Amino acid sequence: MTRGGTERVEVFRGKDRLWYWRVVGANNEPEGHSEGHQNRADVMKIATDLFPDHGLWVEDNGTWKEGAMSANEQEGQTTTEGTEDGEPLLDPQPEPENEPGVEDGPEPTEDWSEDEEGDEG
Repeated sequence: MTRGGTERVEVFRGKDRLWYWRVVGANNEPEGHSEGHQNRADVMKIATDLFPDHGLWVEDNGTWKEGAMSANEQEGQTTTEGTEDGEPLLDPQPEPENEPGVEDGPEPTEDWSEDEEGDEG
């Protein structure tokens, strides 16, 4: 099977040893590309999420292969998403707003208005 003739996403490793994707049109002209990523699975997931209707081609040791992510890459968690050590990532929630007229902070427990210069303790 040949790569040309249809819109596709190509995943490849650059000379800098980082992984990239590029979108190639049916006329074989590049239409866009990514920044470099450390992990091939990250690049493949991003590319397939952004361009679900395009074919995916991966350069593997100088040979272009058509296909999707392997089962290990689909299930494997990466450093950029998912859970860490079995703990779910936190979903930040907005802080509740105080009622009007209510101040933040604890109630005062001591009266600091008295002069304590004579006390040395």
